[in-house]
Amino acid sequence: MLSTRRTALLVCNCSLLLACTGSLPPLRNRIEVGRDRYLVFVGGGGPAGGDLYAVPASGGQPFPITFTNVGEMRPALSPDGAALAFLRGGSLRDSTPSSVWVMNLLNGAERDLPLPPGAGLPRGVGWTRDGGSLVVDTDGGLYRVGVPPAP
Repeated sequence: MLSTRRTALLVCNCSLLLACTGSLPPLRNRIEVGRDRYLVFVGGGGPAGGDLYAVPASGGQPFPITFTNVGEMRPALSPDGAALAFLRGGSLRDSTPSSVWVMNLLNGAERDLPLPPGAGLPRGVGWTRDGGSLVVDTDGGLYRVGVPPAP
């Protein structure tokens, strides 16, 4: 038999593994993308960022979209609501936004989008009307970054 401590560690490790795979659809059985209206917000992390949550526009219980140890901030939904762009902190000790990420909300896959050399740190992100690109506000100015097709 497993001890309580070992069981807790096993459950924790499995949870971390699932969180890292990004294969679980974050909106599954909660929101139908393209049909239901919903809001995405940052919660639980203070001014340095936290995890991203969603809630139906009609109200209800918020639920997590991300679960990481680094801060996520400044979320922006794609025009069709199927993808989410956001900034992610660099490490556990430094929550300064250091990278731009896009999550496919239909399957949970995440992608880190590289910025051009010399762009500096990202400060904000938004989608173009067609959803094919992001406009990223950085220390070095505004940049348009193509969003590759969802995996």
